[in-house]
Formats: sequence, structure tokens, C-alpha cells
Amino acid sequence: MIPVRTSSQAYCVAILTALQLVVYFSNPLDAVRLDRNGDCWHTSPAGELGVEEDSVQTGLPAYRILNKIDGSIYIGSNETLTRLSIDDNNQLSESQITLQTMEPTLVVNCAAQNPTNKETVCWNFIRIAERTSSGQLLVCGTNAFSRRCYVCTSEPLSCDRITANSSNLVFVPQQIDVAASAAVINGGSAGMLYGGSRRDQDTTFNRYALNSDLNIANPITFQLDTVVVGMGFINEGTFVGRPFEYTHDDGREFVFFFYRENAVEYTSGEKVFSRIARVCKNDTGGITNTNKFITFIKARLECSVSESDIPFYYDNIQDVFWDANSTIAYAIFTSQEAGPPTSALCSYRMQDIMNLFDHGYFSKQPGGDVNRQWQEITEASGKDFPLPRPGLCNGTRTTDYPPLLFRPVPNNNTDAGATGSDANKTPLDLPNSQPPLYYVDGVRFTSLTVDLDFNCSVFFVGTSTGNIIKISKPGCNTTVLAVETELASDDPVTGLELLKNNSATFLVATKDRQPSITWPLSTTCLSAVTEQECNRRAPYCTFTGSNCTCSTNCVDDDPPTVPDQAQLTILPDNSSISSCWNGHVFLYCHLNDTDASVKWNDMDCNTQTNDSFIKLTCVENKSNLVELDITVHRKTEGTHNCTAEVGGQVLTKQVEIIARDDCITQDSLQERCDEFMTLKTQSETLHDQFNNNQGTCSVDIQDCNSCTSCP
Repeated sequence: MIPVRTSSQAYCVAILTALQLVVYFSNPLDAVRLDRNGDCWHTSPAGELGVEEDSVQTGLPAYRILNKIDGSIYIGSNETLTRLSIDDNNQLSESQITLQTMEPTLVVNCAAQNPTNKETVCWNFIRIAERTSSGQLLVCGTNAFSRRCYVCTSEPLSCDRITANSSNLVFVPQQIDVAASAAVINGGSAGMLYGGSRRDQDTTFNRYALNSDLNIANPITFQLDTVVVGMGFINEGTFVGRPFEYTHDDGREFVFFFYRENAVEYTSGEKVFSRIARVCKNDTGGITNTNKFITFIKARLECSVSESDIPFYYDNIQDVFWDANSTIAYAIFTSQEAGPPTSALCSYRMQDIMNLFDHGYFSKQPGGDVNRQWQEITEASGKDFPLPRPGLCNGTRTTDYPPLLFRPVPNNNTDAGATGSDANKTPLDLPNSQPPLYYVDGVRFTSLTVDLDFNCSVFFVGTSTGNIIKISKPGCNTTVLAVETELASDDPVTGLELLKNNSATFLVATKDRQPSITWPLSTTCLSAVTEQECNRRAPYCTFTGSNCTCSTNCVDDDPPTVPDQAQLTILPDNSSISSCWNGHVFLYCHLNDTDASVKWNDMDCNTQTNDSFIKLTCVENKSNLVELDITVHRKTEGTHNCTAEVGGQVLTKQVEIIARDDCITQDSLQERCDEFMTLKTQSETLHDQFNNNQGTCSVDIQDCNSCTSCP
């Protein structure tokens, strides 16, 4: 049995079990690191929250969540496209289609070029699923390093191969362990596909024009990409998340995207920085660089913690979630790969991003001298000051060096009352960067999705060790609740997405070797049998005093859990126990649920009693493990009941205490002698009374001639 311990950390108020962690924090501005070796980590069966996992596959299917379109999630893997949706019974339904690598010569050539890993890479890994302006579905795969695209319909799920050569569509990643960063952004009669790519040492952001009819001869046409000569505008970058469009109040239209890259401005070795970049939607290329973006500009994203004079920076962005309604981008970061694992969740307001991009100064090595430090270039910098300003949507030329803004985009923590790092004072009215929304040591975040249907957003984060963490503020109070669910395999989580209708909400996750992991968030409330279990489902479930019910956008269609009598145990495991008079019997009652308490004879650990024959003690202060010390006496003979209330139902176990007449103890001997002396005195008194009256009387006196001498 594991004792319940009291945490020495002031912010730890409660704990979760379920191959999960639950920690409550009283103040989001405190150092809310979760100590993975501390008292707040407890585990129990993962099925408590109803999480269902597909079996782990052999080989390397490399499952990735590609997109969510019209209430359906599309998952790509080795020669398979899967569509998940919620059916009329509020259950997840699945449809699949196989998209094989058909050309034998491709497989042969791929195997020859990749002899050591041909079994895992020489296939058609589906990596793109985008809806076009006409409603068609554009699907693309690696096709044994010779990209292939398809035009598909969603209901029923069916696909036809696009006959045009797709091998030059660089937005389809060739590496099977890389998720695509692409999105179709519609405009006018056709759409534009924006996406990042990495070819050998060149990393570019690209734009392709899509015809409204993907069945024509050449439906996808390259238009623009970023500069790769010289330093290159993107330096060995890794794109994350999906590009998204944003229209400013003045009518300017932009496309933003996120990535991490080797920082050219860091001259003391190699270091990765996280970036946000934008291009204008009306960019048509330059006068000389006709196929290059001339509106591309970028800035570093700051996500840092200040616990001393030197801030600690989370530099490796891993995933992004864009909230178009609130115009806030949420992003997860990790530390540099060479350092100890630690992660953070930060957020960025579009008003701060636009302010910096429109008015911030750029960074450059003065005079183009590669031996000089990168500096902020202001009007006082003379000829180094760029004119016209890079990034203008009406520009006609680009710069000859990466257009990098000197100041970083500050993190915005709406709960923060204090700022984080202010090492760089920001221009204009741009605020200083504030602490992360949430950060943790010992963990590397990999994936992110956010539920915005509550007054306070609910964050879901996947980790490199295969777990999923839910972070919420039930009731929007100052308490942060983190629930970590540990899944069957320790493969990293490769994708997270929410799927919901008017009655149900599911979290869907993927791993390299698991097609889908589904977490029903709002349809398992009745399965919670205690208030603590219900709180773990917050904010989707609410405890109403006796039951756990769904709180919003849900239906309680799961059957309530019937508690098992085996949860309650009495030791010794006997229906009756015999003992000598005045002997001591020790009974133990244990409930296999740390969130509930047990009672002996309707008494718990807090019950005050003056009964000298019964003593009740909670073992190691555990309310679910109670000791009963019984002195065998006339008052204590009979049945003793142990009870526990679980999920509104009462579990009961009982044991009978029987006093034996064929044995004696030191205490019982003293009692018998005391009784003998009392009766003897009474007899003598009565004889005296009746003899004086010439009457006769006798009183039976317990014969104690055979007893040992009274103590």
C-alpha cells in the first residue's frame, strides 16, 4: 500500500491518478514546474478516462494528423488515408482508402538508393490533405521519393490520381518523419497553396496556384519561393504548424507561418531560434527576382522565464495553434536539444506581431561585414538603413540579406501581473515579454491543440515520451489543473486534434505506430464515481453534489460505473472472529480508492468518541485505510460494519466478534475476581439480614476455588 504524503510545495493542493498526473497550482505566476519525482505524481489504470488506443503497428507507418475539414479529421500514413468523424450515435466512425506506390521502377530505384532503410521509406506516405476552392480534396504522398497527388471526395472517401507530374511539388515532404506545413488559402476564383519545404541544404517557403478543377492537365502551378542565395532567408529551417491568413483593419492581407532555424545572428556557435514570418498575399515577385517573395520578413519569438538576472529562453518551437477569432497564436517550445528537457507554452497577440512587423527596426551586420555583430539598424545607421522598408505589400524589390527584425515578438500572458525578461526594451508601445502561460521541466512537448469553447481555454499537449497533458482552469479561477495521461507506448505524440459536434467532444492523437488514440472528453462523465475523478474531467464534466454530469456541448450516454465490492477489504478476512474476554482484536478496513474514505460502525477518522472499548485510527493518515482496536466485552460483542460510499453507492463489509468462555486472560481473570468479591460481599450482607429475621436465603456465588490466586 502506498502512503499518501503531504507535499512540501505550497502550490500542490491535490493529485491525480490514472496513469495521469493531476496538480493544482494556486498562482500561474509561481514557478509552476511539475516535479516528476515529487509527491504530486501518482498513477492508476489509464482506462479511467475512457481513452481508447489502436494497437501498435509493426514497421513504421508514420501516422500524422493532416487536417480537420468540415468536422472530419484526416490522418495520413503508409499508403493509407483515414477519415475520422462523429456519427449519429456520438461515436467515432472511420473510413479508409489505400493509395499504393504503383510504379515498380520507383520502388526499385528507391531501394537501390536507400539500401539500409528501404523497408521503411520506399512507400507512399500520405502527407497532404487540403480542400480547394471547388470543394475537392487535394491529397499528396511521398510515393517512394517521387511525389504523387490525388483528387479525392470525402463522402464516400474515394481518390483518383492526378495525371500531371507532381514530383516538383516541394511542399510535400520527402522525409517520412516530417509533418507537412502547408495550407490552401482561397482567394478569387482559385486558391493558393502555401507551404514550407526543405531540399538538401535549401529551405524555402513556397506558393503554388491551384486551379479550381484538379482534373485538368496541370492543376498545380509554382509561383514564388524565398531567396536561397547568399545566407538564404531561411537557414536550414524546420516548419511547424499550418500557415494562416490574416487581414488587417486597413485591408492588407498577409500569410503568416512559423518555423525554427539556425540563427544567423548568433555568432558564438550554432543555436536554433524560433521564428514567425509573413508575406503579402498580393506579392507577385520582384523586377529581377521574378519568382521570389519580395515581402518576406521575419522575427524571433520570445518565450522565456526570468528567475535571475539572466532569462532562460525556450528556443525550439514545436507546434502552433492559431485562434482566428481572438487573433492569438499559441505555441509550444522546448529547450535546445543538447540541454536538459524542459518545455513551455506561450502566446502571441497579432496586434503585437503587426506592430513589430510594421514599425520595428531590422537587424544587420553593418556594412555587410560578416565578422561584425548583428546590430539594430535605425535611421542613424546611414546607408545601412533599408529603404524602402522591407515587407511592404506594394514593394518591388527585396533585400540582399535576410530581412530579420531586431526585436523579438513578446510573449503575452493575460494572467501575468509582472513581466518576464526585459533584456530587450521593445519599440513603440510593444509590451515587454511576459512569463509563459505554463512551463515544465523534464518534459519535451511535441504537439498542441486548444479547445476555445470555454471562457478559459483548455490546452492539450503531446510529449516526446508518449503522454498527453490537459491544462485547464476550471471556473476560470486562479487554480491551474494539469492532467497527464500516460498511454500504452512511449512513442512521441505526432499530432493532436479536437473533433466535436453538438453532443460530444473527442481528442484524437497519433503516434508513428498508432493510427489513432481517442479520448472522449464529454461522454464519460457518469463513469466518474467520485468528486475527484469528476474534477479530472473538468471542464467537460461537473460534480453536482452526488453525480458527475457533462457541463456543456455534451450528452451523458455512458453507463454509470457500478462499484465492485472487491474494492473494500477487511483484514483478517474472516466473517467472524473469536477472542477471550477482555482480549484485543485488531481489524483493518481498506478501500482501493484513495479519493474516498471508509467508516467503522459509522465512525471515521474525524469522529470523536469516549468509548474506551473501541479505538479507531487512520493508518498513516489515510482515510481509505482504517484500523479498529476492539476490546472484547459485552458491549463489543456482535457485528461490526465497515462502509464506504463510492459513486453514490454504499459498499459494506462486516465481521462478527464472539467472546469465548473457554479461555482466560490476565484482564479477564481480574474481572472474574472482582466479580467474585462483589458477589461474596452481597451474599454475606443478605445472610446477615435474613438470619436476623430467622429466614433462610442463598445466593449462587461463582466458584473460584479452581482459579489461581487473584492478582
